Amino acid sequence: MLSKVLLTLGVFFIFLYLFYSYIKGAAVMASRVLLVSAFIYGYNEIRLEADLALPVPPGVSMTDETAHKLQLARVIPDLKHSYPMTCEFCGKPAMENHLNFASWSHLPPKGQMWMGRPSPGPMGNAYIHAVCSMSGPCGKLAQGMANMMGGLAIATGTPPERTQIQMEDMEEMRFPKNGSCAYCQTDESIKKPKSRCSKCKATQYCGPACQQSDWSRHKVTCKWIKGIRFVDEDGKMTIWKENPDPIVRN
Repeated sequence: MLSKVLLTLGVFFIFLYLFYSYIKGAAVMASRVLLVSAFIYGYNEIRLEADLALPVPPGVSMTDETAHKLQLARVIPDLKHSYPMTCEFCGKPAMENHLNFASWSHLPPKGQMWMGRPSPGPMGNAYIHAVCSMSGPCGKLAQGMANMMGGLAIATGTPPERTQIQMEDMEEMRFPKNGSCAYCQTDESIKKPKSRCSKCKATQYCGPACQQSDWSRHKVTCKWIKGIRFVDEDGKMTIWKENPDPIVRN
């Protein structure tokens, strides 16, 4: 009888330990998230605003800027194919996107005290300029704006980490247009009626076949998009997906 009681207690305490370990692990994973406010700028002051929660892979430092940029690179296509954005500088169809990334990844987890007040958590801002071609004059303007923003950030003591993919023979490369189907990415898909992903409310597809084919990729980054809004040329904002836990913006 006593042995059964001891066995039951042993199993009970093992269960409690496993449950505690699970809760602790979940809390640690939840704290290893970089909150990013992303802004995609198009022609005539049109813009998209997205609230992103980028998970930091296990074994990667929270302050590893390269890792954050790689995660951003995975989710930017989902935002690119959410609206037929035109070039911020000339109004032609946008095909490329220039990223300027400012990170405050050194901040402690959300809620912990930091400099006498609760920390908003590790965070960053992604400024994305929709451009017709990075190899032309509009690309130079985008690069100039990135340099200017970097100078302003340095002046205020918060230097951003800038990233730009440099490629040889850029003139000969062709990128899909913003707002095309996220899977087939054809120019014709821009004119077709499209449906948005029912979960992230951002990424568009020209049909169920394309959406199903892209799900193996999109199902990962879909969960990172917590909120998304569209602002038209008159400044009117349309909320496509409400973020239940708004990101503190700078």
